Amino acid sequence: MVIDAVLTELGSTKMQDRLSELQEWLAPMKKIQSFDEECLPELVTLLKGYNDEALDLPKGLAVTLRIMAHLAVQPKSNYKLEGT
Repeated sequence: MVIDAVLTELGSTKMQDRLSELQEWLAPMKKIQSFDEECLPELVTLLKGYNDEALDLPKGLAVTLRIMAHLAVQPKSNYKLEGT
């Protein structure tokens, strides 16, 4: 019985840690209404907010940069253009 209680407590602690980490990854998405050019001002504001922490590369900064890259960088195409 004691082992079950310890394992349950350990499992819930790990789950809380995982959920906490997941919240860090998803924090930028709470402030973005859509994934188009209209969200760029909010993304810039988020980037400015990470200014002091940038060297530590917080999870929210990584997500913000990934969203901006998705909006700004054209995906690679496997198709060749005619005449090239």
